[in-house]
Amino acid sequence: MSATVLVGAVVMTVVMCSLLVTESEAQTNFYMCSDYSTSSFTGFGVLYSHTSYGSFPYDNNLQCTFDFDVPSGYTLYTHVVDLSLEPCCDSLYIDSTRISTVGMESMFSSHAQAVFHSDGSVTQSGFELQFQIVASSADLQAWEDGTFADVMLSTYYLCGDENVEGTDGVVFSHTSYGSSQYSNRQSCTQTVSFSIMLDVYCDQFDLESGYDLLYITDSNSQSIQVTSASTITLLQGPLTFAFTTDSSVTRDGFRCLFRPAGSSSDWSALQSTADDIAPLSGGSGHSTIPVGAIPGIVIGCLFGLFFLVIFCSVCCKLVCSSSSSSSSSPTTTTT
Repeated sequence: MSATVLVGAVVMTVVMCSLLVTESEAQTNFYMCSDYSTSSFTGFGVLYSHTSYGSFPYDNNLQCTFDFDVPSGYTLYTHVVDLSLEPCCDSLYIDSTRISTVGMESMFSSHAQAVFHSDGSVTQSGFELQFQIVASSADLQAWEDGTFADVMLSTYYLCGDENVEGTDGVVFSHTSYGSSQYSNRQSCTQTVSFSIMLDVYCDQFDLESGYDLLYITDSNSQSIQVTSASTITLLQGPLTFAFTTDSSVTRDGFRCLFRPAGSSSDWSALQSTADDIAPLSGGSGHSTIPVGAIPGIVIGCLFGLFFLVIFCSVCCKLVCSSSSSSSSSPTTTTT
């Protein structure tokens, strides 16, 4: 009997320990001045101002920090659900960004630290900050209020230096992609600096076939020529995009999306975000004249020149005739 009781106690202990471990691993709620970092946590979480949030105000004289440990290749998104602090004197910062309004969103591509400060007098109810640490924007969930995180793509322009760091990304053939064609005689490279496995989807592709070329090379020296809209999977970053054009015909160019490899979702979310990126003014592209229109333009110029010559000839004759008439008129002398 005693052996049975002992075995039962051991089993119950193992079960309880397993539940505790599972609960710890699945923790999604964090509290300033009680928890100090996300540690290895990824996914959807909530950071509260204090452990009694929702029941009592926070304390005076707080100076608490909380570290968002963002793994390499992941991005931190934050969203303010509730914010009630003494405006003059109590504050919440994430790195150098002051959290000031409900609904405010921020994005961080590496480690970030939240700092919560309260002074020695008035206190209020505190704050609730939702956050997501994800490897791809395709993994983002809706916030509690039903909205979705604003996604910033890493944006690269071949033949241009204007790059914007974000999470997943997009590579354009030229800075004025979407408003004008690329230029002739270009030889441009651009490196996507993420050192992780990446999938690439060139969803918009219009180059002069056989003459204007795009190659993608990964860190394993695997070089792939892209000849049409297509998907390329499992490329080891960093990736180098190399784009060359000849001296004649130009086209609209290309757009290639990229994200961490292995995502099970489609590309529609990234496509929608990329659609909202406006072409940069100026840049390496230019508006080109269709080849078929050149003969008409030349003929038009020749006709214009012909009529200009006739006009100048008529004007010259009129001027010469007027001068001749003036010189042949008799001179009257008065005595």
